[in-house]
Amino acid sequence: MTTTIKLGDDGNCDDDNGAPSNRGEDIIQKQNLPDELITEILSRLPVKPLLRFNCVCKPWRALISDPGFIKKHAIRSIENEQNINLILRGCYLYSVEFDACDKAVELDHPLKSPNYVNVPQVVGSCNGAKIHPHYNPSARQHQKLPYTPIESREKGYIVYGFGYDPIADDYKVVRIVEFYGDDDDSFDSEVKVYTQSSNSWRRVGDVPFSLRYKISGMLANSALHWIWTVLDSDSKASNLVFSFDLRDEEYRVVPLPSFPDDSFRMNVRVLRGRLCILCNYYKFRVDIWVMNEYGVKESWSRQFSIAQPSVIRSFEYLRPLCFSKNGELLLEQDNNRLVLYDSKSERARVLRIHGIPDWFETEIFVGSLIPLSGRDGALKQKKAKRKGKKKKRISISNVATERF
Repeated sequence: MTTTIKLGDDGNCDDDNGAPSNRGEDIIQKQNLPDELITEILSRLPVKPLLRFNCVCKPWRALISDPGFIKKHAIRSIENEQNINLILRGCYLYSVEFDACDKAVELDHPLKSPNYVNVPQVVGSCNGAKIHPHYNPSARQHQKLPYTPIESREKGYIVYGFGYDPIADDYKVVRIVEFYGDDDDSFDSEVKVYTQSSNSWRRVGDVPFSLRYKISGMLANSALHWIWTVLDSDSKASNLVFSFDLRDEEYRVVPLPSFPDDSFRMNVRVLRGRLCILCNYYKFRVDIWVMNEYGVKESWSRQFSIAQPSVIRSFEYLRPLCFSKNGELLLEQDNNRLVLYDSKSERARVLRIHGIPDWFETEIFVGSLIPLSGRDGALKQKKAKRKGKKKKRISISNVATERF
Protein backbone atom coordinates (compact mmCIF):
# COMPACT_ATOMS: atom_id res chain seq x y z
CA MET A 1 0.00 0.00 0.00
CA THR A 2 1.28 3.48 -0.90
CA THR A 3 0.61 6.43 1.38
CA THR A 4 0.79 10.02 0.15
CA ILE A 5 1.78 12.92 2.38
CA LYS A 6 0.22 16.13 1.10
CA LEU A 7 1.80 19.52 1.69
CA GLY A 8 0.34 22.94 1.07
CA ASP A 9 0.71 24.62 -2.31
CA ASP A 10 3.60 26.67 -0.98
CA GLY A 11 5.37 23.64 0.42
CA ASN A 12 4.68 24.68 4.01
CA CYS A 13 3.13 22.67 6.81
CA ASP A 14 -0.58 22.59 7.48
CA ASP A 15 0.12 23.50 11.09
CA ASP A 16 -0.65 27.18 11.73
CA ASN A 17 2.51 27.43 13.79
CA GLY A 18 4.67 26.17 10.91
CA ALA A 19 5.69 23.02 12.83
CA PRO A 20 5.74 19.51 11.37
CA SER A 21 2.42 17.79 11.95
CA ASN A 22 2.11 14.62 14.07
CA ARG A 23 0.19 13.03 11.21
CA GLY A 24 3.34 12.92 9.07
CA GLU A 25 5.33 11.30 11.86
CA ASP A 26 2.66 8.66 12.40
CA ILE A 27 2.66 7.80 8.69
CA ILE A 28 6.46 7.48 8.59
CA GLN A 29 6.47 5.19 11.62
CA LYS A 30 3.89 2.91 9.98
CA GLN A 31 6.20 2.37 7.01
CA ASN A 32 8.88 0.81 9.27
CA LEU A 33 11.70 2.20 7.13
CA PRO A 34 15.14 2.03 8.77
CA ASP A 35 16.65 5.43 9.61
CA GLU A 36 19.71 4.61 7.50
CA LEU A 37 17.54 4.00 4.43
CA ILE A 38 15.62 7.23 4.95
CA THR A 39 18.90 9.13 5.25
CA GLU A 40 20.25 7.49 2.09
CA ILE A 41 17.12 8.32 0.09
CA LEU A 42 16.85 11.92 1.26
CA SER A 43 20.55 12.62 0.65
CA ARG A 44 19.99 11.96 -3.07
CA LEU A 45 17.23 14.56 -3.49
CA PRO A 46 17.49 18.17 -4.70
CA VAL A 47 17.30 21.02 -2.21
CA LYS A 48 13.75 22.19 -3.00
CA PRO A 49 11.96 18.97 -1.99
CA LEU A 50 14.20 18.66 1.07
CA LEU A 51 13.10 22.11 2.23
CA ARG A 52 9.50 21.01 1.82
CA PHE A 53 10.14 17.72 3.62
CA ASN A 54 11.13 19.71 6.69
CA CYS A 55 7.40 19.81 7.29
CA VAL A 56 6.73 16.07 7.10
CA CYS A 57 7.66 15.29 10.70
CA LYS A 58 10.00 16.38 13.47
CA PRO A 59 12.53 13.55 12.94
CA TRP A 60 12.86 14.53 9.27
CA ARG A 61 13.32 18.18 10.16
CA ALA A 62 16.02 17.21 12.66
CA LEU A 63 17.71 15.00 10.05
CA ILE A 64 17.62 17.52 7.20
CA SER A 65 19.06 20.28 9.43
CA ASP A 66 21.76 18.01 10.89
CA PRO A 67 25.30 19.18 9.92
CA GLY A 68 26.35 15.62 9.11
CA PHE A 69 23.44 15.16 6.71
CA ILE A 70 24.03 18.56 5.10
CA LYS A 71 27.69 17.66 4.48
CA LYS A 72 26.76 14.21 3.13
CA HIS A 73 24.21 15.76 0.76
CA ALA A 74 26.71 18.37 -0.50
CA ILE A 75 29.51 15.84 -1.06
CA ARG A 76 27.19 13.46 -2.90
CA SER A 77 25.90 16.25 -5.15
CA ILE A 78 29.43 17.33 -6.07
CA GLU A 79 30.81 13.83 -6.63
CA ASN A 80 27.82 12.70 -8.71
CA GLU A 81 27.43 16.06 -10.48
CA GLN A 82 23.86 16.43 -9.26
CA ASN A 83 21.84 19.50 -8.36
CA ILE A 84 23.83 21.68 -10.77
CA ASN A 85 22.42 25.15 -11.36
CA LEU A 86 23.45 27.99 -13.63
CA ILE A 87 23.53 31.59 -12.45
CA LEU A 88 23.16 34.07 -15.31
CA ARG A 89 24.12 37.66 -14.62
CA GLY A 90 22.48 40.07 -17.05
CA CYS A 91 20.33 43.04 -16.18
CA TYR A 92 19.20 40.87 -13.26
CA LEU A 93 20.31 37.55 -11.78
CA TYR A 94 18.68 34.41 -13.15
CA SER A 95 18.84 30.78 -12.09
CA VAL A 96 18.52 27.72 -14.34
CA GLU A 97 18.28 24.09 -13.20
CA PHE A 98 20.78 22.41 -15.49
CA ASP A 99 19.11 18.99 -15.51
CA ALA A 100 15.85 20.52 -16.75
CA CYS A 101 17.16 23.55 -18.70
CA ASP A 102 13.57 24.55 -19.41
CA LYS A 103 13.52 28.16 -18.25
CA ALA A 104 15.46 30.88 -16.48
CA VAL A 105 13.96 32.14 -13.21
CA GLU A 106 14.78 35.59 -11.89
CA LEU A 107 16.39 35.37 -8.45
CA ASP A 108 14.83 37.35 -5.63
CA HIS A 109 18.22 37.93 -4.02
CA PRO A 110 18.97 40.29 -1.09
CA LEU A 111 20.64 42.95 -3.28
CA LYS A 112 17.93 43.07 -5.89
CA SER A 113 17.36 46.55 -7.30
CA PRO A 114 14.32 47.90 -9.22
CA ASN A 115 16.65 49.15 -11.95
CA TYR A 116 19.62 47.77 -13.87
CA VAL A 117 22.24 49.81 -12.04
CA ASN A 118 23.14 47.60 -9.09
CA VAL A 119 23.35 44.06 -10.43
CA PRO A 120 25.61 42.21 -7.97
CA GLN A 121 28.68 40.46 -9.27
CA VAL A 122 28.87 36.72 -8.68
CA VAL A 123 32.45 36.15 -7.63
CA GLY A 124 32.60 32.61 -6.34
CA SER A 125 30.82 29.38 -5.52
CA CYS A 126 31.60 26.62 -3.05
CA ASN A 127 29.30 23.84 -1.78
CA GLY A 128 26.24 25.75 -2.93
CA ALA A 129 27.10 29.05 -1.25
CA LYS A 130 28.01 32.04 -3.37
CA ILE A 131 29.14 35.60 -2.93
CA HIS A 132 28.64 38.63 -3.58
CA PRO A 133 26.99 38.86 -1.02
CA HIS A 134 27.46 35.64 0.96
CA TYR A 135 24.37 33.92 -0.42
CA ASN A 136 22.90 30.44 -0.86
CA PRO A 137 20.29 30.65 -3.67
CA SER A 138 18.97 27.13 -3.05
CA ALA A 139 18.21 27.61 0.65
CA ARG A 140 17.44 31.32 0.09
CA GLN A 141 19.78 32.32 2.89
CA HIS A 142 22.23 35.16 2.93
CA GLN A 143 24.73 36.69 5.28
CA LYS A 144 25.84 40.29 5.18
CA LEU A 145 29.60 40.52 5.44
CA PRO A 146 30.99 43.17 7.79
CA TYR A 147 32.44 46.31 6.26
CA THR A 148 36.20 46.58 6.06
CA PRO A 149 37.91 49.70 4.73
CA ILE A 150 40.60 49.90 2.08
CA GLU A 151 43.59 51.21 3.97
CA SER A 152 44.83 53.44 1.19
CA ARG A 153 43.41 56.31 -0.83
CA GLU A 154 45.42 55.34 -3.87
CA LYS A 155 43.51 54.30 -6.98
CA GLY A 156 43.25 50.65 -7.89
CA TYR A 157 40.84 47.78 -8.45
CA ILE A 158 39.41 44.91 -6.39
CA VAL A 159 39.08 41.19 -7.04
CA TYR A 160 37.56 38.54 -4.77
CA GLY A 161 37.78 34.82 -4.19
CA PHE A 162 35.67 32.45 -2.13
CA GLY A 163 36.24 28.92 -0.88
CA TYR A 164 36.32 26.37 1.89
CA ASP A 165 39.24 25.64 4.22
CA PRO A 166 38.96 21.90 5.11
CA ILE A 167 41.60 22.14 7.84
CA ALA A 168 39.82 24.88 9.78
CA ASP A 169 36.37 23.69 8.57
CA ASP A 170 35.60 27.27 7.65
CA TYR A 171 34.50 29.33 4.64
CA LYS A 172 36.74 32.20 3.60
CA VAL A 173 36.43 35.24 1.36
CA VAL A 174 39.62 36.79 -0.01
CA ARG A 175 39.73 40.42 -1.13
CA ILE A 176 42.71 41.63 -3.15
CA VAL A 177 43.12 45.33 -3.83
CA GLU A 178 45.84 46.13 -6.35
CA PHE A 179 46.89 49.76 -6.52
CA TYR A 180 48.19 51.42 -9.64
CA GLY A 181 51.90 52.12 -9.52
CA ASP A 182 53.78 55.27 -10.37
CA ASP A 183 54.79 53.60 -13.63
CA ASP A 184 54.04 50.42 -15.58
CA ASP A 185 56.82 48.58 -13.77
CA SER A 186 55.52 48.95 -10.21
CA PHE A 187 52.47 47.98 -8.18
CA ASP A 188 51.26 47.51 -4.63
CA SER A 189 48.46 45.53 -3.03
CA GLU A 190 46.37 44.94 0.06
CA VAL A 191 44.92 41.53 0.89
CA LYS A 192 42.31 40.72 3.53
CA VAL A 193 40.64 37.44 4.44
CA TYR A 194 37.16 37.05 5.90
CA THR A 195 36.37 33.91 7.90
CA GLN A 196 32.80 32.85 8.50
CA SER A 197 33.54 31.42 11.96
CA SER A 198 34.78 34.78 13.28
CA ASN A 199 32.59 36.96 11.03
CA SER A 200 35.53 39.32 10.66
CA TRP A 201 38.27 40.42 8.26
CA ARG A 202 42.01 40.40 8.89
CA ARG A 203 45.03 41.55 6.93
CA VAL A 204 47.36 38.95 5.43
CA GLY A 205 50.51 39.15 3.34
CA ASP A 206 50.34 41.23 0.17
CA VAL A 207 50.30 39.59 -3.25
CA PRO A 208 53.85 39.36 -4.64
CA PHE A 209 52.47 39.37 -8.19
CA SER A 210 50.71 41.78 -10.51
CA LEU A 211 47.27 40.53 -11.53
CA ARG A 212 46.75 40.12 -15.27
CA TYR A 213 42.94 40.22 -15.36
CA LYS A 214 40.38 41.73 -13.01
CA ILE A 215 38.52 38.44 -12.47
CA SER A 216 37.50 36.40 -9.46
CA GLY A 217 39.75 33.66 -8.13
CA MET A 218 39.11 30.11 -9.40
CA LEU A 219 38.80 27.51 -6.63
CA ALA A 220 40.59 24.16 -6.97
CA ASN A 221 42.28 21.97 -4.35
CA SER A 222 41.34 24.42 -1.55
CA ALA A 223 43.24 27.20 -3.30
CA LEU A 224 42.21 30.26 -5.30
CA HIS A 225 43.93 30.90 -8.63
CA TRP A 226 44.65 34.00 -10.69
CA ILE A 227 46.80 34.86 -13.69
CA TRP A 228 49.73 37.19 -13.17
CA THR A 229 52.22 38.90 -15.46
CA VAL A 230 55.99 38.53 -15.37
CA LEU A 231 58.70 40.16 -17.48
CA ASP A 232 61.70 38.47 -19.06
CA SER A 233 65.10 40.07 -19.50
CA ASP A 234 63.86 41.84 -22.64
CA SER A 235 60.81 43.21 -20.77
CA LYS A 236 58.55 40.85 -22.69
CA ALA A 237 55.43 40.01 -20.68
CA SER A 238 54.46 36.41 -19.98
CA ASN A 239 51.44 35.04 -18.13
CA LEU A 240 51.69 32.52 -15.31
CA VAL A 241 49.30 31.22 -12.65
CA PHE A 242 49.60 31.76 -8.92
CA SER A 243 47.50 30.38 -6.09
CA PHE A 244 46.44 31.48 -2.61
CA ASP A 245 46.05 28.39 -0.46
CA LEU A 246 43.09 28.80 1.91
CA ARG A 247 44.59 26.31 4.36
CA ASP A 248 47.94 27.95 5.14
CA GLU A 249 47.23 31.29 3.39
CA GLU A 250 50.44 31.14 1.37
CA TYR A 251 51.04 32.21 -2.24
CA ARG A 252 52.48 29.68 -4.68
CA VAL A 253 53.31 29.47 -8.37
CA VAL A 254 51.44 26.75 -10.27
CA PRO A 255 53.50 24.75 -12.79
CA LEU A 256 52.12 25.05 -16.31
CA PRO A 257 52.16 22.58 -19.21
CA SER A 258 54.63 22.83 -22.04
CA PHE A 259 52.52 24.58 -24.65
CA PRO A 260 53.26 23.92 -28.34
CA ASP A 261 53.30 27.69 -28.87
CA ASP A 262 52.43 30.78 -26.85
CA SER A 263 50.44 32.83 -29.35
CA PHE A 264 47.24 32.67 -27.31
CA ARG A 265 45.34 34.52 -24.63
CA MET A 266 45.44 32.52 -21.41
CA ASN A 267 42.78 32.21 -18.75
CA VAL A 268 42.12 29.90 -15.83
CA ARG A 269 38.98 27.88 -15.03
CA VAL A 270 37.90 24.79 -13.09
CA LEU A 271 36.18 21.64 -14.40
CA ARG A 272 35.04 18.83 -12.10
CA GLY A 273 37.17 20.34 -9.36
CA ARG A 274 40.33 20.30 -11.47
CA LEU A 275 42.33 23.32 -12.52
CA CYS A 276 42.10 24.18 -16.21
CA ILE A 277 44.02 26.47 -18.53
CA LEU A 278 42.21 28.02 -21.50
CA CYS A 279 44.36 28.86 -24.50
CA ASN A 280 42.38 31.08 -26.86
CA TYR A 281 43.98 31.28 -30.29
CA TYR A 282 42.04 34.27 -31.58
CA LYS A 283 39.48 33.34 -34.27
CA PHE A 284 41.16 29.96 -34.73
CA ARG A 285 40.57 27.57 -31.81
CA VAL A 286 40.44 27.15 -28.05
CA ASP A 287 42.50 24.50 -26.25
CA ILE A 288 41.51 23.37 -22.76
CA TRP A 289 44.28 21.87 -20.61
CA VAL A 290 43.39 20.00 -17.39
CA MET A 291 45.70 19.37 -14.43
CA ASN A 292 44.81 15.78 -13.49
CA GLU A 293 47.00 15.70 -10.37
CA TYR A 294 47.17 19.04 -8.63
CA GLY A 295 50.62 20.59 -8.47
CA VAL A 296 52.23 18.04 -10.82
CA LYS A 297 53.44 19.60 -14.07
CA GLU A 298 53.54 16.28 -15.89
CA SER A 299 49.84 15.64 -15.17
CA TRP A 300 48.64 18.39 -17.52
CA SER A 301 46.79 17.09 -20.58
CA ARG A 302 45.08 18.85 -23.46
CA GLN A 303 41.59 17.38 -23.19
CA PHE A 304 39.74 19.59 -25.67
CA SER A 305 40.65 21.51 -28.80
CA ILE A 306 37.62 23.28 -30.24
CA ALA A 307 38.08 24.82 -33.69
CA GLN A 308 36.13 27.49 -35.48
CA PRO A 309 34.19 27.68 -37.66
CA SER A 310 34.19 23.92 -38.35
CA VAL A 311 32.91 23.01 -34.84
CA ILE A 312 31.51 26.30 -33.53
CA ARG A 313 30.89 29.31 -35.70
CA SER A 314 33.13 32.34 -35.30
CA PHE A 315 33.60 33.36 -31.68
CA GLU A 316 35.74 35.70 -29.61
CA TYR A 317 36.14 33.28 -26.72
CA LEU A 318 34.64 30.24 -24.97
CA ARG A 319 34.40 29.47 -21.27
CA PRO A 320 33.91 25.86 -20.07
CA LEU A 321 31.32 25.55 -17.30
CA CYS A 322 30.40 21.95 -16.51
CA PHE A 323 29.40 18.59 -17.99
CA SER A 324 25.92 17.32 -18.75
CA LYS A 325 24.72 13.87 -17.69
CA ASN A 326 25.59 12.43 -21.11
CA GLY A 327 29.11 13.86 -21.00
CA GLU A 328 28.67 16.94 -23.18
CA LEU A 329 30.72 19.98 -22.19
CA LEU A 330 28.69 23.13 -21.50
CA LEU A 331 30.38 26.28 -22.85
CA GLU A 332 29.54 29.94 -22.64
CA GLN A 333 30.17 31.65 -25.98
CA ASP A 334 30.80 35.40 -26.15
CA ASN A 335 28.41 36.20 -23.28
CA ASN A 336 25.37 35.62 -25.50
CA ARG A 337 24.76 31.90 -25.86
CA LEU A 338 25.28 28.52 -24.20
CA VAL A 339 26.68 25.66 -26.26
CA LEU A 340 26.89 21.91 -25.61
CA TYR A 341 29.98 20.29 -27.13
CA ASP A 342 30.33 16.54 -27.77
CA SER A 343 34.03 15.72 -27.89
CA LYS A 344 33.44 12.25 -29.40
CA SER A 345 31.63 13.51 -32.47
CA GLU A 346 33.29 16.94 -32.34
CA ARG A 347 29.92 18.56 -32.81
CA ALA A 348 28.27 21.39 -30.93
CA ARG A 349 24.69 22.55 -30.49
CA VAL A 350 23.13 25.64 -29.00
CA LEU A 351 21.38 25.11 -25.66
CA ARG A 352 18.14 27.08 -25.88
CA ILE A 353 16.61 28.13 -22.57
CA HIS A 354 13.44 30.17 -22.29
CA GLY A 355 13.83 33.52 -20.57
CA ILE A 356 17.60 33.95 -20.59
CA PRO A 357 18.84 37.52 -21.20
CA ASP A 358 20.47 38.61 -24.46
CA TRP A 359 23.78 39.23 -22.70
CA PHE A 360 24.98 37.38 -19.62
CA GLU A 361 27.86 36.00 -17.58
CA THR A 362 27.43 32.43 -16.38
CA GLU A 363 28.60 30.78 -13.19
CA ILE A 364 27.90 27.32 -11.76
CA PHE A 365 26.68 26.41 -8.32
CA VAL A 366 25.66 23.11 -6.78
CA GLY A 367 22.44 23.26 -4.80
CA SER A 368 23.02 22.60 -1.10
CA LEU A 369 21.62 23.10 2.37
CA ILE A 370 24.81 24.74 3.65
CA PRO A 371 23.68 27.25 6.33
CA LEU A 372 25.00 30.78 6.42
CA SER A 373 25.57 31.54 10.07
CA GLY A 374 27.04 34.61 11.68
CA ARG A 375 25.92 38.06 12.66
CA ASP A 376 25.32 40.98 10.33
CA GLY A 377 27.13 44.15 11.19
CA ALA A 378 30.15 46.31 10.67
CA LEU A 379 33.58 45.41 11.85
CA LYS A 380 35.55 48.12 13.58
CA GLN A 381 39.14 48.12 12.53
CA LYS A 382 42.05 50.45 13.08
CA LYS A 383 43.72 51.83 10.01
CA ALA A 384 47.30 50.70 9.69
CA LYS A 385 49.99 52.77 8.07
CA ARG A 386 51.25 51.44 4.81
CA LYS A 387 54.91 50.51 5.03
CA GLY A 388 57.61 50.26 2.41
CA LYS A 389 57.87 51.25 -1.20
CA LYS A 390 55.88 49.91 -4.08
CA LYS A 391 56.98 46.51 -5.31
CA LYS A 392 58.53 46.15 -8.72
CA ARG A 393 56.98 43.68 -11.13
CA ILE A 394 58.64 40.32 -10.76
CA SER A 395 60.87 39.10 -13.56
CA ILE A 396 60.94 35.48 -14.65
CA SER A 397 64.43 35.01 -13.25
CA ASN A 398 63.15 35.92 -9.78
CA VAL A 399 60.20 33.54 -9.73
CA ALA A 400 60.29 30.90 -7.04
CA THR A 401 58.25 27.75 -7.32
CA GLU A 402 57.33 27.32 -3.69
CA ARG A 403 55.94 29.63 -1.05
CA PHE A 404 56.25 33.41 -0.86
